[in-house]
Amino acid sequence: MDSVDILMSSYNGEKFIEEQLLSLLNQSHKNIKIIIRDDGSVDSTRKIIFDYMGRFPGKIEYFNENVNLGSSKSFLRLLNFSSADYFMFCDQDDVWCSDKVEKCLMKMKEMEISCEKGRPILIFTDLKVVDAHLNILSESLWRTQKLDPNISLNWKKLLAQNVVTGCTMMLNKHIKEYIKQEVNFKIHHDQLIAVLASKYGAVSWVSFPTMLYRQHHSNVLGALGVNGSYLMRKILGLKNNIRFFIQASEYFDKDVSAWELFYLKLMINIRRFQNVTW
Repeated sequence: MDSVDILMSSYNGEKFIEEQLLSLLNQSHKNIKIIIRDDGSVDSTRKIIFDYMGRFPGKIEYFNENVNLGSSKSFLRLLNFSSADYFMFCDQDDVWCSDKVEKCLMKMKEMEISCEKGRPILIFTDLKVVDAHLNILSESLWRTQKLDPNISLNWKKLLAQNVVTGCTMMLNKHIKEYIKQEVNFKIHHDQLIAVLASKYGAVSWVSFPTMLYRQHHSNVLGALGVNGSYLMRKILGLKNNIRFFIQASEYFDKDVSAWELFYLKLMINIRRFQNVTW
């Protein structure tokens, strides 16, 4: 049975991490290892992790480097601790459907048949959006945010507008050859890795939700709806977007220009906002 590493970065997650750990341990695909790097928690997060390590020996590995890196850098750091052929990123506060690993692995195996051996492959999925108590807010993040998964097939479009949520991704080990630990511009780890997979390998997706994406006041990133206020935030953030596109162009050795990224972002979002309710 194929082994899968589940990479979790924890930080002050005492309120929800136990529920997430249980959902991981109850996966239908049993050959998994949960690898946790704590990013400097000061609550009881570590105590909860140690308790589960004792209750489920051999299933959880824990690394505490006593340094706060922030979410994205912590997830990238976790790649150094993974040795399985496949790995997945995991947030501390969500809940995974029991067949999430199994369904992603099935799709991964389909892609491997058609792809050249040794190529990076990424699989991602839709998600259900829930509140802090797991009440359903949206049956589909893709519909709520008007996200088109086909964008992931074009690395330039994906760099302009990310549609891949990190906590839904499964990747094979070959993507590691393309990931730098030090990234000199502000980009979230999931978008960077998705772009690299799209540029140098292959991307596909599972069109139904495989997890409950919890929204609460402590979220680093949330499921913002696409509406008039969302558009206004984007307009106000235009200067930051342009800076991002310039830096992204330089990171990818100018294989894409900042103006091309700006144009792609504009065209993608015009389509998204066509049916916006103000």
